[in-house]
Amino acid sequence: MMKKIFWIINLTVIFVHSIVSAQTSNPLTFSEIMFYPTENNGEFIEIYNTSATQSINLTGYKIKYYTSTADNLVSFIGGMILEPGKFAVIIENDYDYINGIYKNIIPADAIVIKISDASFGTSGMANTTSRDVSLIDPSNNVVDLYVYSADNNPGISDEKFVLSKNNEASNWRNSTQINGTPGKINSVTPISYLNDLSIRLNNYNPLNPVEKDTVFISFVVKNIGALDVNNFSVDIFDDLNGDSTKQANEILYTKDFTDLATGDSLIVQTKFYAPTVGNKLI
Repeated sequence: MMKKIFWIINLTVIFVHSIVSAQTSNPLTFSEIMFYPTENNGEFIEIYNTSATQSINLTGYKIKYYTSTADNLVSFIGGMILEPGKFAVIIENDYDYINGIYKNIIPADAIVIKISDASFGTSGMANTTSRDVSLIDPSNNVVDLYVYSADNNPGISDEKFVLSKNNEASNWRNSTQINGTPGKINSVTPISYLNDLSIRLNNYNPLNPVEKDTVFISFVVKNIGALDVNNFSVDIFDDLNGDSTKQANEILYTKDFTDLATGDSLIVQTKFYAPTVGNKLI
């Protein structure tokens, strides 16, 4: 008599935060400005690549602060290629990065770039007066421009609410985190924009599989967020050791998907052979 199989199927959705960008050929945008730092020369400007596919070489780009002469960008950590969906943190040339606070804050997947001059402007950014900053491409075109609002306490940056090229005042907030969030998702970005995919079981056959049965399964992935999702992956794994963590030897199905518009859904279907009988409860 064949033994029935009881196992855990965990459905994991991993996705890249979706982006709505303006109609422009250049996907770069400002995403955070630290103009009132807690340490000497600690101002920084963060830019984000809103593209889902296009990497940008930042060689030849410049940052212009207010009426000062534009400063060239200089490679420091991670090179000059800003990959899709990634951040670049631009710091002053005389900032002591080795002993500074940002070294332990900026994640490894962000690149860190210096400006060619010692400081933004003649002596750093103004703390109590609003000023404009511009990102200029190698052809001297202004790619993005933002006027920061100087109503912040020390260590509180201006952060973009939704990471699009919309730089209206309504799309920016004061950071909720001291020293800001250089190189990572902003503290003011709402959870609803991050957790915008849901998943539910649609069909499962047979309902009571036995060892060596072929199991057919389908489930529905839906974008319940306010923004489109550019990239995500779906994994099914058999939780052999019961730790709720996916291991390489536990994977039954994995597939990458692209472009799921807000409100849309898709059905994922697959089949696999039932594993050896184990002592795991559903």
